[in-house]
Parts: sequence; structure tokens; C-alpha cells
Amino acid sequence: MSSVFYIITSFLIYYLPKQKIELHIIVPPEEKKRLKIVGKPELIAYLLINFFVIGVTVVTDNFFGIYLRTELGVTTTQFGYIVAFAIAIEAGVMFLLALRKNNSFRVPAFSFFFIGTFLLIRPLVIVLNLSPTLTMILSVFRGIAWGYYIVFNVRFLARVVPLKHLTKALLTGSIATTSSRIITSLIVGESLKHHSYQTVFFFSMFSVVFGMTISIIIAEIDRRKQKKVDMIVPFIGSDKDLN
Repeated sequence: MSSVFYIITSFLIYYLPKQKIELHIIVPPEEKKRLKIVGKPELIAYLLINFFVIGVTVVTDNFFGIYLRTELGVTTTQFGYIVAFAIAIEAGVMFLLALRKNNSFRVPAFSFFFIGTFLLIRPLVIVLNLSPTLTMILSVFRGIAWGYYIVFNVRFLARVVPLKHLTKALLTGSIATTSSRIITSLIVGESLKHHSYQTVFFFSMFSVVFGMTISIIIAEIDRRKQKKVDMIVPFIGSDKDLN
């Protein structure tokens, strides 16, 4: 059955509609040769979400599988179903988002909140020590966050950085995620020697909530600043025309 779900989701991903990425970006002189991170609050918020939320969640997802097998007695076959359903949901979300061709994620604060909230599901079910059945059912909905993030990742960066620097921006985000994964793997692995899964995952939730909150604040402050600038510019243009 897991193989059937994998084949179905593969077809869904293959036939996703082509995305229309926003390309009309004015490139400042200082960015023509290199990617500029300083002075780009949205990009900084994106890197923070990758470090504190995405990186930490990738690691805790790995330990989540161990928790299911060792603590709840979930079989390998059952775990295969969980992975298959999660991937199916992930592909479905990607498909629905891809249908929205003009979606360039202009309110990143909402995206950060949406991603972080659904990624909190797995740590939360462990902290609450729910039954194996509830744990398995609820855990698959983390696919909503990953499907959203995959589409958001490219479309968002295509809007905030020049297209020529898109690969560099994606690489920078990957470096932030990988750095977090290395640190989190060491901390979680060592912590589980002395503490329960509930305690360790409780503290992992703090990292996700912290990263989500600080990214939302930075992105929302910048969005409101830009909104004020956009409101002022037309008036400046009108004054010039009158003169």
C-alpha cells in the first residue's frame, strides 16, 4: 500500500501546473554581483525560520520515528502508512498552491505562522503522550506544512531576491537548515540519554515557537514599512507632475 501511495503522489507532483514566478524586481547596484542579506528583513526572517523551525523539525521528525517504534510499539508497516499518507497530503497541498498562479506570498508573516503551527503537531502529540492511534493520525498532517513550505520556498525567494541570485538564496537557506540540523542532532541525541521524549520534545517546541515568533515580527514590521512607502510614493509623483 505504501508503494501505491508513493506512485500516486509522484504522478501528482509530476503533473503540477507550471508556476508563474514573479520576475519584475528592480536590482540595486550593490546586488548586481552578489546576494545582499543585510538590509533585507524578509530574507533574514526566512533564514531564521529555516534555522529555528525547519532545521529543528527535520531532526525531531527523525527521532519521532524512533519514538513510535520504541515507545508506542508501532510496526515498520504502520510507519510506512504514516509516511505515505503524509507524503500524499504534502503533494495535495503543493498541487492546490500551484493552482494559485499569482500567489507570491506577499504576507510572509502568515506563511511563517502557518508552517510553524502545523510543524508543531508531532512534538505536541508526544508531549501530550497521546494513544498510538491518535499519534499516528495527527502526525500525518505535518505534510500540510511541508507541502506549503516547498512551494513557498521558491516563490517567496523569487520575489525578495533578484532571479540571478535565486540559487544562492536557496543555498543560503539550506546552509541555515543544515547548521541547525547538526546542532539539534547533537543536543537531542545527548538529551534523550538523560530525559524522556516528552521533556526533549517540549523544549524543541520552544525553538519552533521562538523562530516562528521572531520571523513573524521581523517580516510584519518590514511589510508595514513597505506599505507606508507604497502609499507615499504616488503622492510624491503627483507633486512632481504639478510642478
